[in-house]
Parts: sequence; structure tokens; C-alpha cells
Amino acid sequence: MDKQIRFVDLKYLDLLGGLHHLTIPIDNFALKRPFGIDGSSLAGFSSRKDSDLVVIADPKTRSVDPFFEEPTLSFFANIYHPDGSRFEADPRAIIEKAKKKARAYGRPYFQVELEFYIFRRLSVEHWPGGYSVAFESDDSASYHSPLPNDRFSRIRDRISQVLSRLGIPIRYHHHELGPGQQEIELELVPLDRIGDVITLARYVIKNVCATEGLKASFLAKPLSGAPGSGLHIHHLIRKKGSIFGRKRLTRIGRYYLGGLLTHAPA
Repeated sequence: MDKQIRFVDLKYLDLLGGLHHLTIPIDNFALKRPFGIDGSSLAGFSSRKDSDLVVIADPKTRSVDPFFEEPTLSFFANIYHPDGSRFEADPRAIIEKAKKKARAYGRPYFQVELEFYIFRRLSVEHWPGGYSVAFESDDSASYHSPLPNDRFSRIRDRISQVLSRLGIPIRYHHHELGPGQQEIELELVPLDRIGDVITLARYVIKNVCATEGLKASFLAKPLSGAPGSGLHIHHLIRKKGSIFGRKRLTRIGRYYLGGLLTHAPA
């Protein structure tokens, strides 16, 4: 263990993809040691009658968190029942099950495009009839705007550098169509990494913007009359090439697309 490290941060997700964390002094940490969490306080997890859960660090996800003031080692954690069995609603457990099912067809990969807005100020209020968004932005650039109109190029450069240090490869970044809207496209990664990669990328984007006094928003449609933001995910399953075909969609590719359409409402 690195001598200069003072803390260990365990990151985990609720069923809706919300990121949570637990910070432990380095002297009290061991890789296989479980740490208790309250499942009833997390979206989509246990009822109060069955709320005791534990998290255990996944050693393959080790990195140094770039945003903590004290040197802090970071891991994604897997969620378990106290008896040692995996917690079924843990998103990382769900990905593991999907990977096992996909083995019969090939090796699945995904490539992600992250779209988001950067605001000088942003507040969201929940009303009985919906939400209201108040924002402040002095950005008027548009799709692929050059410098000096692209005011956030330096911020995206910094985000990309942090992501690269965390082992997340960047394909490119640019200003999107909306005022203050950005896009960072990542490289292709295997299925078992995609959840961690998206979560870390959003974490880095929000924290880099915060250090600049800015707000990053992944709301699907924060501004009326301006383009919405998408999370575009490219799918590839390799088995001596793509099982989806090249010039024409294969039979299994049509089944795959039908499955996506069937489960999209969920």
C-alpha cells in the first residue's frame, strides 16, 4: 500500500445509478474487509426489514482519487449480503450476470458519448407539476465552434487529462450545439468496464467543473428551446468480427435490436 496514502474511498452505485461513497482511514482498511451500509437508504435497494448490506473493494479498480485534499486511494466496491452472497440489485452484479450470458455469443464492447451542459450557475426546483430550472451562462458557442468562441475547450482538455490518468481513454471532445453544451467521446471498452467508466467520467466532469466554479449538468433537457443531452452508447459483440454484420444486420443483430426496444422503457 502506498505510504503517502491517508484514506481509502469506496465508491458504489444504487439501482438508479446514483454514486455513493464511504471513506476509511488507511490504518483501518483491508482489501477483503467488509464495511456495512444501510440498503434502506439507497434508491431501489432493500426494505428496512432487510437493510443490512456490506461493501468490499474490487482490487481491479484501484486508482488515486484526484479530488480529495488528502492523498486518497479509490476503489469501486461490490455489494454483498452479510452472509457473503452477492446483492442482486448491485449494478456491478447485474453487469457480471450480463457478461456471463453474453459469452455464448462473443465478447461485448461499448463506446460512450457523454453530452452535458456547463453553467455558471444552475438550480433545479421540484414542483408538484414538474421541475423548474434556473441557470446562468455567458456561452453562445455552437456545434464545433473554434476558439475563442469555444470558452470551455480548456475545461474539456483538463477533464480529458484527468480521465486519461485514471485509465479512461478519450477519443475526442468538442463543443456541442447548445449554449454551454459539451461532448466528450470515450474509446471502446469491454462490458465489465462500461459502468465504472461512465460513472468515473461523470464524477470527473462534475468535479473539474466545480473546481472552476462551474456546474456540469447531465439533465436530459435542461433548457427549453435548446438541444437536449444524450448518452449515446455504441454496441459491439466480437466473435471473429462483429456478430451484427457489416453491410447488413444479421439475424442475431435483429434479435438484439428487438431486445433493446423491448427493455428500453425500463
